[in-house]
Amino acid sequence: MKIASLAVIAAAFATSALLLVPSPVSASEEADAAENGSSIRGSAGRRTQQDQQDQQQQQQEQERELQDAVAGIDFGGASGLFSSSIGIASDAAAKKLIKAKNKDDVIPGQYIVTFNTRDLSKKGYLPASASFSASGGGEGKTTAYAALQGVSLRTLDFLADQLVTWATQTEGGKGKRFGNALKIIGGFAAQLTEQQALALASLDSVSSIEEDGIVTISGGEDETVDETDVPWGLDRIDQLEGGLDQLDGTYDIDTDFNEGAGIRAYIIDTGIRPTHSEFEDRGSAPSDANFVGGEPVDCNGHGTHVAGTVGGKIYGVAKKVELIGVKVLGCSGSGSNVGVVNGIEWAVSDCNGRKCVINMSLGGGANDATDTAVNNADAAGIVVVVAAGNSNRDAAGYSPARADGVVTV
Repeated sequence: MKIASLAVIAAAFATSALLLVPSPVSASEEADAAENGSSIRGSAGRRTQQDQQDQQQQQQEQERELQDAVAGIDFGGASGLFSSSIGIASDAAAKKLIKAKNKDDVIPGQYIVTFNTRDLSKKGYLPASASFSASGGGEGKTTAYAALQGVSLRTLDFLADQLVTWATQTEGGKGKRFGNALKIIGGFAAQLTEQQALALASLDSVSSIEEDGIVTISGGEDETVDETDVPWGLDRIDQLEGGLDQLDGTYDIDTDFNEGAGIRAYIIDTGIRPTHSEFEDRGSAPSDANFVGGEPVDCNGHGTHVAGTVGGKIYGVAKKVELIGVKVLGCSGSGSNVGVVNGIEWAVSDCNGRKCVINMSLGGGANDATDTAVNNADAAGIVVVVAAGNSNRDAAGYSPARADGVVTV
């Protein structure tokens, strides 16, 4: 993890401004699109309807090729999807089943399974290009998100379903995949018994399987400020040097930063209330960025509070940034690692090479899948800023605060 002072938050927005962004869509292009019945979603490089159709057709063709290849392979053979070189009862299988350190954080019966893409590629279930380093980052390493872009979700879902079906047939009981496969980690989420999970851990095609856990908002005491004064936090983060005795009651930022204009900030939290006056017309709560059910808008208040700190017109660090609420925590302020990973994947996909940052004022017990997701978001060029926890405990024991690819504040 990258430990940082409060000043890093402003620097994170400034750093993201260096990333490349596609040219804006012109008014004439908007008009042509409207006349032709296609859709352009604004100036941030959003795909036209034809682009989406072309991509869908390409994925369908790749899917048919892969499905034909899969149909010709013996699932149960020595080189099949269900081959095992270690055995269900082995210590090696037990080591691949990662259990939470704090049992109180565990969501019973929910697991996150990571594909061994090297094994699957070698056996022909995935193309050779799909082999990647799950941890992400580093010279010569390809991340899950980048490597699996050419593989359709249906293909990954198909492989996941085959694995879960095998586990239920082998160990009995019920089990099922829930949600789509997760390209950001190269895996999927499933509801399983512990014995089914251990059986999957024994397979060569599975890299690891991890207990899902509870994730909650990270929050300290609320601060009450006089609206006529600059809040202490803003006054503090504009200091490049000097101590607390040199606070001057002002918030001055580099004009090159332009208050975050043109930068997209994903608030992965309880969602946001986009109609709040602090956000002017810069906030949104997309319906497909909701991974806890119910309405996509904030029903807790924490995400809206965080978004105000990031980009509110009076109290925000970046007063012109675009704010997008990604809802992974419910009205009670809690959710799951699976939901968080889904939210990260959505943000990375939606960013699509633009100038973006991710803010995650949340945390839970150590979780490899969550760490992998944020590391891969970092590798995709997104600045990821997370809370250390506000719990007076070592952040190295919590996710995503302990991850290498994040700025932990």
